[in-house]
Amino acid sequence: ISTMLDQMVAAASAGQYELAESARLESYAVLESGPEARLVVFAPQFKAPLEDLFWYGQGDNKGLAYLIEQRAPLSDIQASRAALDRELAAAQAALGSTNAPVAVASNAAIIVFREGLEAVLILASLMGSLKQGDQRRYRRPLWWGAAAAFGVTVLTWLLARGVLASLARHGERLEAIVSLIAIAVLLLITNWF
Repeated sequence: ISTMLDQMVAAASAGQYELAESARLESYAVLESGPEARLVVFAPQFKAPLEDLFWYGQGDNKGLAYLIEQRAPLSDIQASRAALDRELAAAQAALGSTNAPVAVASNAAIIVFREGLEAVLILASLMGSLKQGDQRRYRRPLWWGAAAAFGVTVLTWLLARGVLASLARHGERLEAIVSLIAIAVLLLITNWF
């Protein structure tokens, strides 16, 4: 992003405003295709100021798109660029802070709670269907199966945590692979239901 913004300032200083606009759009596209998605989740307060500075913001520093369109003086473009750099640095610091693990843990806890409620609902419906005489004998194996599933869940968690910790250096690739596996499992379960 910074390199493309440097190209934008250089093009504006040479009076090549079309080239400056192209570099600004490329820089914004990089922001939008990667960091902005994380900002929306972990630091949404930075999204609007960044959008304003990239586009048509009319605050203390006008948006770069507006300044380029108006063929503003280089000093105005540089001032908005400096403000944008400050916002980008603050956003990067927010994404790198300790807030993200808290948000991730909260999201995971909500998902586990929701899935736990779903498991209780399924178990209750199965138990409810086994109330009559001859079918009552199947209730005890169902309880044993639920207890065994809980134990296996703990073992699976320990195993997954170890595997993910050993593969953590792969970052977003690992996240994508795990997401695809989760989607496949959910599709399988949905098909089964």
